Amino acid sequence: GIALRVQQTNWVLYGRPEHTWYRSFLYTRCGRTAPIWVPSFTADLKAAATIAGNSTTLTVEWAGYTLFGKNKPNRKDVRIELTDGTVYYRRIANAVEAGATETLTLSALLRTTAITPAQIRQISFLSLCTLAGDELTITHETDAEGLATSTTGWQAVVPDV
Repeated sequence: GIALRVQQTNWVLYGRPEHTWYRSFLYTRCGRTAPIWVPSFTADLKAAATIAGNSTTLTVEWAGYTLFGKNKPNRKDVRIELTDGTVYYRRIANAVEAGATETLTLSALLRTTAITPAQIRQISFLSLCTLAGDELTITHETDAEGLATSTTGWQAVVPDV
C-alpha cells in the first residue's frame, strides 16, 4: 500500500582510480543485500522563505507533503544542496500546512547563518535503496586507464529506518 521509488544512476568513469572506486562500491552493495541512502536528485520541495540562523524550520511551497507524505516510508529524510556545493542531510520531524506553504521541522539546525531560497539549489527526498538487481555491466570504451560507463538501478526498500 505504499509507493517504492525506482530510479537509475548513469556512471561515467575515467581512469583506474575511478574504476577501482566503482567496483569497490558495487562489491560493498553485495547486489541487493546492502542498502544505501539514495537521493532522488530532483527538486522535490522548493524553499519559500529564508531559513533563519539557528532554526530547524524550513518553509516550502505547498507540495502536499503534510497531507500525503508526512511520516511515510522513504519520505522522512531530505538532502538539501546549496548553490555553493554544501549539502545537508536532515530528517523531517514534523510538517504543518500554512496556506500556500508548508512548514517542515527538521531534526537539527542547518547552520548558524541564514539561508535564502536563492542559495538552495535543490531539496530532494532520500530513500533507503538496494541495487535493483544482482548483475551490473561495466562497458569499457577504452582500456582500464580510460573511459567506462555503467548504469545502476535502485529500488527503495521498507522499512526505511
